[in-house]
Amino acid sequence: MKLKKIASLALAGIMAVSMLAGCKDGTTEDGGASSQPETPVVSNAAEYANYMLSGPEKNIFTFSSNSDLDAKLKKVVEKVDLIGDTLIENAYKTNYVVGETAGSNIPQKVGPELDKEFSNKVFVTTGFNTVPSVSGDRIAIDTYAVSGKLSEEDAVKSIVKTWAGTSINTTTYPSSVSGYDCDYKAEISAVNVASRQHPDQSVWVVAIMVTQTSVQS
Repeated sequence: MKLKKIASLALAGIMAVSMLAGCKDGTTEDGGASSQPETPVVSNAAEYANYMLSGPEKNIFTFSSNSDLDAKLKKVVEKVDLIGDTLIENAYKTNYVVGETAGSNIPQKVGPELDKEFSNKVFVTTGFNTVPSVSGDRIAIDTYAVSGKLSEEDAVKSIVKTWAGTSINTTTYPSSVSGYDCDYKAEISAVNVASRQHPDQSVWVVAIMVTQTSVQS
């Protein structure tokens, strides 16, 4: 009787060790993959963007990430047939940054759709140096595209260099406008979109959103 009991305990111990070994190699008992969640890819777009700002520019604002902007940009660029493989593949073959005003291109497709995602916000159309109608926030969103041959770092840096060329200064972003004190924040998001026809060819789509918060002085 004692021998049977000892044998049973030994068998149970062997089975427990076998189960632990199965867990270590990332598989389940039925040979399937482990259900452990994958580590999400972290974007360093804000870090790369801030690298391109000068000291005086950083006195006006620095870039940060925004999960809402990330989600909305991703939603827009993933819309079937919004961009199209031809535009993606053409952008992939070039090395220059494409902005919203450069003809029929990806930013012109994405920009208006992204604006719609922020339809509850007040948009600035003529510049932040115009008088706010009321205290609160006003936003401006710029969208750019550049070849997916670049790394995220090189893509973001080249885009911010182009964008910052429009002048980040106290004239463009004044600290006060006609009795309103103004502060600014800048947020950036980068998404890589691949052609469905040729998945090895892709484009970086980058959105830059600046928010002006004005308070009556």
